[in-house]
Amino acid sequence: MLTTSILLHPLTPYIMLSSIPHSSLESVQNILLLNGQTELDCRNIYIGTPESILQALDHAPFSETVTLLCAAGKDCQALPDLPMGDYNLVILALDFIDLYNRTSQSLSGYRNWLSRLAQAVKQNADLKVITDLGYEMLRYPILILNNAYKVIAKSHIRQFYDFCLHEADTNDYLCYETIQTIHKETVLNTSFNSVHREYISSYDKHYTVVRLVRYKGMVAARVSVTMPNDRPNSFITDLSADFVSFIEEYMIHNEQLGYRVGNEFSTLVADLLDQRLTSPAELEQRLKMIPALAFQKYYHIIVVTFEQTQENIPWNFIINQLEQVLPSSNMAVYHRELIILTKKAHHQQTLTFDYEKFNGILQNYKAYAAIGNYSKFLISLYSLYIQTKSALPLGMVFRQSEEERIFQYEKYSIYHMVSLCADSFYNTYHNQNLIYLCHPALIALERYDKKYGNNLKDVLYLYLTNDRNSAKTAKDLFIHRNTMLYKINKIEEIIGQSLDDHLLRERLLFSFHILEYIDKMLHRDPLVLKQDEKRPESTSAEKQS
Repeated sequence: MLTTSILLHPLTPYIMLSSIPHSSLESVQNILLLNGQTELDCRNIYIGTPESILQALDHAPFSETVTLLCAAGKDCQALPDLPMGDYNLVILALDFIDLYNRTSQSLSGYRNWLSRLAQAVKQNADLKVITDLGYEMLRYPILILNNAYKVIAKSHIRQFYDFCLHEADTNDYLCYETIQTIHKETVLNTSFNSVHREYISSYDKHYTVVRLVRYKGMVAARVSVTMPNDRPNSFITDLSADFVSFIEEYMIHNEQLGYRVGNEFSTLVADLLDQRLTSPAELEQRLKMIPALAFQKYYHIIVVTFEQTQENIPWNFIINQLEQVLPSSNMAVYHRELIILTKKAHHQQTLTFDYEKFNGILQNYKAYAAIGNYSKFLISLYSLYIQTKSALPLGMVFRQSEEERIFQYEKYSIYHMVSLCADSFYNTYHNQNLIYLCHPALIALERYDKKYGNNLKDVLYLYLTNDRNSAKTAKDLFIHRNTMLYKINKIEEIIGQSLDDHLLRERLLFSFHILEYIDKMLHRDPLVLKQDEKRPESTSAEKQS
């Protein structure tokens, strides 16, 4: 919004006297020369000589606040006594034509700056480009921090040394101690809704103007302009308001900004998962601002995803319900997912919750949840997130019931390993048939069963999963123990190896999982050696997630 401070800033050295009861020039459209007008209004800036201004004040009625610029020239000895009133009057040591030209240039420069900012926002330019455009008018260092005091854009912050600017430039964030000092600074100027505050830095005695960018009632970013002196500057105060309005519009409409909305925890999660935050030292500082996470305990990550048919997700309702199931948790929306970190005091502690209630909430909102392994280090959240998400497509394939919507990663981790092996196999061998990853003994049993209509492969699987307990395996198969022992001997005869070899047993069990993965995940016959060389999209669990 145009103000007298913005318009008159380039003319400051020439101002001799001013009376400005109304600083807003929001209605101004034109600059006019006083030439006997019969009526004055607030839509124009009027420029005249002392005589023409006196005449206008005497004879031209006006019902609204107007702004008059008086060209007194360089010789001000014969300047008449101009009355002050409820109008803006500025007397400048410039001649008539020079004042008109300089005022026109000031107004057109300001409007051109606004136009370029608007165009950059419309074209979704990089935030750094927009910040540099802001500097072109502000001419002082600009720093934009997200709501966790991490740098998201900056311009010319090395123009002069300032402690806070130097720390932000060096670390890419402000540490906890610096933030606390800033919060304790004496506020010299502020707005009624606290989105704007000004203070003199206790570090360097530099005057700083800070404006908050809010979205849905939350602080999305902090924009600061720092001056190398301790004096307030109404030009910077007013111009920064215009600049921040464009930053706000940009952040609201730019869907790719992970920092555009949310509380400190949401921002922390986004920074970790987008790998903007990889420094343990920075993480330590960030955690100090989130007391609920500043603990030396373990945490589980839970990832909740929604079916694609679910367009409008009522996040607040879902979070409120899940907080009743998982009370010792922090939750954040990340893209179309809900990220939950739930704490536990020690690694032996079991994660407990009302399974039926949790599953019911997921059914109600057409959602699924994957529960990952626990960790003590938040810096590893990205790896755990990728690992945990892999349980979602795998769980939906290998689950026991269609009603099941909660998938523990460890229950499906072996299939995740098969999936990772499959990715490497495809890229290395350029072959689609994962049968080559299986132990040949298992293939021999598969072929024997198909040829003679037997079930030795199934017998071997139960025998191995029952830790070679022949009595339990016989009971599970509803056969006599002697029959069971005969089948085991027959298996060893076919494979030509003894099942006493523990490495063989491990290899066979893993091969069983590969066969199950081929059957249920890829829907292929492993005994058909010639496979389509084109890699199917569904082979990688990570691709599905």
